[in-house]
Amino acid sequence: MKKLVLCIFLLPSLSFAQQTPVDNERISTVDSLKAVLDKISEDSSKVYVLKKLSREYRRYDSKLAMEHAERAYQLAQSFKMEPVMADISFDIGLIHYNTGDYEKAQKYFLRSLSMFESLEDLIGIGKAYDMVGDIKGVQGDLEASLDHYKKALKMFQDAGDAYWIAWAYNDIARSTENPDSSLKYHELSLMTSQKINNLQGIADSYHNMGMLHKSLNRLDTALAYLLRALALDKEQGNFYEIAISYNEIGALYIKMKKYDEGLVNINAALSIANGNRMKGPAKMAYKRLSEYYELMNNYEAAYENYQLYSSMKDSMFNEDKSKEIGKLEAKYEFEKAEHERKRLEKEQADVLAEAQRRRDNLQYSGILIFMVLLFAGVFMLGKFSIPIRLAEGMIFFSFLLFFEFTLVLLDPYIEEYSSGAPAIKLAFNAILAGLIFPLHSFFESKLKGRIVKAK
Repeated sequence: MKKLVLCIFLLPSLSFAQQTPVDNERISTVDSLKAVLDKISEDSSKVYVLKKLSREYRRYDSKLAMEHAERAYQLAQSFKMEPVMADISFDIGLIHYNTGDYEKAQKYFLRSLSMFESLEDLIGIGKAYDMVGDIKGVQGDLEASLDHYKKALKMFQDAGDAYWIAWAYNDIARSTENPDSSLKYHELSLMTSQKINNLQGIADSYHNMGMLHKSLNRLDTALAYLLRALALDKEQGNFYEIAISYNEIGALYIKMKKYDEGLVNINAALSIANGNRMKGPAKMAYKRLSEYYELMNNYEAAYENYQLYSSMKDSMFNEDKSKEIGKLEAKYEFEKAEHERKRLEKEQADVLAEAQRRRDNLQYSGILIFMVLLFAGVFMLGKFSIPIRLAEGMIFFSFLLFFEFTLVLLDPYIEEYSSGAPAIKLAFNAILAGLIFPLHSFFESKLKGRIVKAK
């Protein structure tokens, strides 16, 4: 009788799952945006349509999402729309993140972080920190992940944005290994979401707190939180989250040895998942049904559901592998293009360096010839009767030029040895001046003697 009552209770939810998937609404939005795009000329308003299209495509077609995001970025760059460029860089990071290319995702998140910092956009800075925290978490670096989440929280708090503050609390809770600390941050996230009536945030907090209590074997408390999360998910019509909640509630009931309730909830999850083509929740439901029937000693049903689970797992694995192969091919093409670009840059740099060496050698040769002619001219003055002060000035000018020319020649070596330290460079200049001074005095006295004789 209890099983029948539960089935009747869940019928509205099951029929709700059979409604037309949100794909129709999505397609309508995309078609409308494309129609608008075709009518707009190449101006700044086109950037916003391309950005919106990219975000719509991001839900189901990463390639088209990337194409539209890159077009939007290039157009925004031509109009110098810096805030939009920062947003699009962040969006490109999300596309890479969703396809599992965490290295490129981090590159774009850090690029957007730099842009948001220059714009003093606290929310943007926080979002970039948060996503880098997600990447660090996926890579297993929990300490770095937690550090980035806390930086994100600080930015959101400085901006006074409750939505993002709750988001950051939730992320910190997930990355905190201590259960009590984790629960504290989940409660902070819940209270912050409740203040602004953010139903999705409240539902997420209920779900996360339920899973945390389940891991601590506080099953009744866990069930209460998961049921609250499910109620809010239904209120919002969030199919994916509804399927996840039913799956977790079903598994929890089975753990509590309430097998009938467990079966009804898992079947509800499966119905919603299949009705909306959600492979992840469906795979989870088939696995739990297999485990349920094994506990009931119904090995035939257990085997059938395990086969369905295995088939769906293989299908998802093949899809993931195809994506991975696509990413590897794209990475190969990128690295190949990058190698070619670096080779061309090196060749161009070598050509420029050679041209500069040729120019410098010609100039050095010209200066040296000029210096020789200048000194020859100065010494020729000894044959003429000229004022002593003029002779001294010309000798001083000649040696000053010689000193400067010597400095130019030795500067690269002095710079390398001194590492740019002003005191060491000054010491080298003083030593050079000390070496030239006796030469200056010697030639000055010789020239004066010749001028006196000429007189």
